[in-house]
Amino acid sequence: MGGRRLEGAESALMAHGIVFSRDQDYEPCDFTEEAGYRAIGRLLWRSPDLTAVLALGDVIAFGAIRSIYDRGGSVPDTLSIMGFDGTALSRYSVPRITTVR
Repeated sequence: MGGRRLEGAESALMAHGIVFSRDQDYEPCDFTEEAGYRAIGRLLWRSPDLTAVLALGDVIAFGAIRSIYDRGGSVPDTLSIMGFDGTALSRYSVPRITTVR
C-alpha cells in the first residue's frame, strides 16, 4: 500500500517540477501514531527548513502533528501536514488535517 502511495506522490511532485529525493525527503515508518511521531523528528533533523509533509496514512499524520506540538511548534504554522486515507478521525483532529482519499 505505502509503495503505491509513495510512487503517486513522487509522480505528482515531478509533474510540478519539484525535485524529490528518497534519501533526503522520505522517512519510511510503520502505519502508527508513534511511528509518525518519531519519523517527523528524523525528517526535521535532516531537513530543518522543511515546510510540508505528506504522511502516507492519516494515523501517521496524527503522530506527526503531536510531535510538532511537543517540540513547541504548531500545525500549519511550523509545518503543514497532509494525511492519506480519509479516515473519519481526520475530521476530528485538531487542527483538522487535509487528507487524500
